[in-house]
Formats: sequence, C-alpha cells, structure tokens
Amino acid sequence: MSRGGPVISHLLFVDDSFLFCKATKEEVLEIKRIIHKYEQVSGQQVNMEKSSIMFSRNTDEELKKEISDLLREVQVVSQGEYLGLPMVITRAKNQVFRFIREKAAKKFQNWKGSFLRQAGKEVLLKSVVMALPNYTISYFRLPKGMCKELSKMMARFWWGSKEGEKKTHWVKWSKRTEPKCNVGLGIRDISCFNSVELAKQLWRFISHPNILDSLLHLRGDLSLVRRHDGCYKRKG
Repeated sequence: MSRGGPVISHLLFVDDSFLFCKATKEEVLEIKRIIHKYEQVSGQQVNMEKSSIMFSRNTDEELKKEISDLLREVQVVSQGEYLGLPMVITRAKNQVFRFIREKAAKKFQNWKGSFLRQAGKEVLLKSVVMALPNYTISYFRLPKGMCKELSKMMARFWWGSKEGEKKTHWVKWSKRTEPKCNVGLGIRDISCFNSVELAKQLWRFISHPNILDSLLHLRGDLSLVRRHDGCYKRKG
C-alpha cells in the first residue's frame, strides 16, 4: 500500500471486499482459488460481473491483458469511487474532483435566486452548498482553482447573477466569509476549511500512531517538538 508501511492483503467493509496482490498470474490464480473455496464452503457465489480490477500505473500492458483474460467477467477500471470518494488520485485533480463542481452547479440551476431573500440564500449556501465537499475535503486537498471556482459560483448566486447576465458584486466575497461579528456572513472559506479538516486528520494520525491510517500515511519517526509560537513541527 505504501513504502515502509504494513503489508495489506485485504480490507473488508460491510458487504464489500478489497483484495490486494502483485500483478502476477500466480497470485491471481491463488485469489481465484480462494474465491472458489469460499463459494464451496459458504454456499454463496461471488458476482464477478459486479467486481472490478484496478492495476497500478507501472503494470505492463501485456501483463494486464493476460490477467484480464484469466479473470474474464471482471471489468478493468482505471478510476472508481468508494463511499463517495475517488479511489485513485492522479495529477489531474480538477478532473478527479469535478463531481463536486458539477453537484454545486446543478444545485444552483435548480434554485431560483431571484425569488429568494438574502436570508434564504444564506441558509442554502451554508447548509447545502458547503455540505457538498465536506466529506471530500476531510481527506483530500482540493485544487486552489476549484476552490476559487466554487466561491465564484456562490458569489454569483448571492448577488443574483444569471447565465449571460452579470450583476455588480458590491462587496468582495472574501469579506462575506468573515464572521458575522466582523460584518461578514460567516460562510466558510473553502480553501481554509479544507486546511482545517486535513489538520484534524493529521492530528488524529499523530495522536493514534498505531491505527491503520497512521501506519499507512505517517512512516518513520513521528516525534514532534513544540515551537516558540505554540505550534508543532516534526522532529528531525
């Protein structure tokens, strides 16, 4: 799973199973044997048509074809989602996380901003739009461009702009994300909120170094030292 991390052969969650192996015909045949044994013992049958296989990017194309031929009904995929999160993060992050932008755009299209008072718009932005990326930003860093685009979409909705029609934005959106005590709306800045959620995950890894997530993400010496400003940094 990761260099220096623990070796993982399988992960089980509710009725889903992830099996990991090297991209060799011998290991694939062994997995087939295990599945066949499970079917004999349990009396249940694995639906191979609903199963899929994913190769690492360094796997030879010819080897991929040989393994695919062995598995037959299993579909080869290069990307997928599990529990609402992408399974593979590539360099093209805007493409990977575009589902967030598409969901937000769909919400704005369905709402008639011109018939809503500002109080109603504020509730929709805080309770609906800001909730869309919540789960994702707890685990991944969104591209800055996407954060800006989502903020622009919210600003256009707030000021009543429509497609092909622009309205004056009398106040910068960064001012709208200020707390209400500072004459803002209290709407979270997506990029800053993303950093906070990731910091929570990091602190969880450091506080519980023996859980699986920590062993996979943080390898080596996890010792921290306190800086003069009260923050912590990794030792060494």
